[in-house]
Amino acid sequence: MSTNIKSIIFLFDQSFGMLRFSEKSEVVGVDFLPGIITLMESLQSFNVEMFLFLPEVSESVENLKNYFPQFNRIVIYQNTSVLQQELNPYLVRANSTILVSSDRVLRSSAAELGFISTPHPQVALNILNNKISEMVLIFGSKEQCRSISDGLPYFYYKIEDNRWCMLSVMVEENFSELQKNGVIVEKLSIDLSTEDPIFVEIEEWNKETEEILKKHKVLSIEGRKIIVALGPAELNESLHVHGPNGHAHPQLLLPSPEMLYPVNDFRNDNKVVNNTDFSELNMEKITASTPESFEAIVKRYSGKLDIDHDGPIKSRHVLHPDNVRVINALQQDLSELGLCPTVHRFNFNGISLNNVIADLPGIVPSSFELNVKEKLRELFQQYPNPMPIENWLPSVKNIVGNEWFTSKITNDANPIALRRSIEDSVGLSPWYPWWLQSCTLPDSEAKLIIVGCHLDSTAANDSIYHPDSDPAPGADDDASGIAAVLSIAKCLLEYKEQLTHTVRFCFFNAEESGLVGSKVYASMLKATGAPVKAAICIDMIGFNSDQNHLFEIHAGHIDADIRNASLPIAQTIANHVVGVPSLSPPQIYQGTSTDTNPDRTLFDGAIGRSDHASFHQQGYPAVVVSEDFFINFPSEPVDDPNPNYHHASDLFIDASYGSSITNVLANAVLELARK
Repeated sequence: MSTNIKSIIFLFDQSFGMLRFSEKSEVVGVDFLPGIITLMESLQSFNVEMFLFLPEVSESVENLKNYFPQFNRIVIYQNTSVLQQELNPYLVRANSTILVSSDRVLRSSAAELGFISTPHPQVALNILNNKISEMVLIFGSKEQCRSISDGLPYFYYKIEDNRWCMLSVMVEENFSELQKNGVIVEKLSIDLSTEDPIFVEIEEWNKETEEILKKHKVLSIEGRKIIVALGPAELNESLHVHGPNGHAHPQLLLPSPEMLYPVNDFRNDNKVVNNTDFSELNMEKITASTPESFEAIVKRYSGKLDIDHDGPIKSRHVLHPDNVRVINALQQDLSELGLCPTVHRFNFNGISLNNVIADLPGIVPSSFELNVKEKLRELFQQYPNPMPIENWLPSVKNIVGNEWFTSKITNDANPIALRRSIEDSVGLSPWYPWWLQSCTLPDSEAKLIIVGCHLDSTAANDSIYHPDSDPAPGADDDASGIAAVLSIAKCLLEYKEQLTHTVRFCFFNAEESGLVGSKVYASMLKATGAPVKAAICIDMIGFNSDQNHLFEIHAGHIDADIRNASLPIAQTIANHVVGVPSLSPPQIYQGTSTDTNPDRTLFDGAIGRSDHASFHQQGYPAVVVSEDFFINFPSEPVDDPNPNYHHASDLFIDASYGSSITNVLANAVLELARK
């Protein structure tokens, strides 16, 4: 047992939990991810001091202590640039202090000061137990990889038929047991205190790819699948491959223990009737967008029109100051529509970023259960602080009745655990912002329909590009997606209180940096048990240079089970193209291989390359919709990819084309939300 470690500093981030914020940006609660409280209790058993550092919080420390009684001290820092200053008082014992953060930039800064930096509390516990954490690749069948209970999983992927690979962090004593079960364990040479693993799948080996990889620390190569270690000074985008002979999009890999949790199977919910005549579907047609309205939104979010009182933006890149203006503009637009926008915070690259989220809740006729839930919600909004317990517990018993309370709740729990137990029992789940008074409570049976896009942009394909200052308008990539999601949100508001399922409009940040925003968001949904029925991501639907008007729907995935669950969503969308003269029938990709090949029944080049991949990783049904980007059969019209992709010249769109796709998607989402 270790006796050297005296204290642990936790930099609160997405691997730890989520803060609840009120409309006034006040902290009104915290939701720890599953397993974190148990890990903290294990760490406390070593009699170490535990300090919590919270970013950008305006609350008093005294108030925050009620939500974090496990910690000896709470420190608030307003931005990462002053974090080192806040760490200075702890430098005298840095070599006996563990610092936990999922952000490699912050971990590296702490390591330079002498702290023992780790990416997750589980690694900290290994240190206290005098066990060395190793990042490993575990090779075996799909079932073998997914059944591994030891370790801290990051990612799993298919090498070839029935040969899969799990990337995980574990201690060496577990290796022999795994090997007895017939799997192969391979250590990777990565410094967990300063580096993150990045997954890249290239389309083909060429000189450009080789030159890019020479600049980085390559950990593993399995065919076209590569894992690279990046340090704090390296941008994830440095692993983008743009070229005439191939493309590769990096994925940032983070600790994801929830990845192996079971997921509800909504395949039957998404079942469709294959139909060639739209009129036989017996559904109304709705119009969410016109070419004029679509183009106006694209111009606002790509810098051709003013986005706020300060004028037009220059870029939406995460390192550019205009990224914050885009976040604010999206919240303003959603509020003006009458929705209840929230932000989902996460740390990345030494900065605090936000996804923007807004819900159109699924509502059914009032029931006794919903009435009880609403009364408890009002009570907990009145008393967000679980202490003192006398303020709210008697009222809870009056609302639910003593018989229900004694049958469902353990009364000897501490106030925080008791409050959480009651919330869970009545369905006040952390994946829905029920603590906000302005957000209508959905029915307990309502599932989630995700309609998403990414809000950031890049011009990384330019020969010289400085992301913190240079233009990256991203009109097609992905202001066209922003326009589609905002248009669908406005249209579906006409069906408020008429939908069975909640439609959640999501604008993900840092997609161009490795799908970061959607990854941490999908992880949160999975960890908190969110009932995701379908995820539809919209990425580049604005470029069209010919009269064919083809577009793509990607449902493919390396895991055939996930592909099969996603395919009905694609078919639902395709059904709504019937009778739309301005569009050709969509190309549905349903392959389980990423090879570049026009046979869409076998291959899908978009696997792992857009935000839908983050939902696939968690086992959710998902698709991404895009323009005619990938290679077609010789008998088909030639593919029509945007030549301005990831260039500062991404300034123009075909508004009629993008608007037509948006209207198809609006009808499909309405159908899914009514089922």
